Amino acid sequence: MRKLINMSISLWLPHTYNFVYFSIRVY
Repeated sequence: MRKLINMSISLWLPHTYNFVYFSIRVY
């Protein structure tokens, strides 16, 4: 279970970071 959460975090973190970065650039 813990491994799954770790995996999802490592998968989602880059996406959220890119999304925030993109939003800032667009803004």
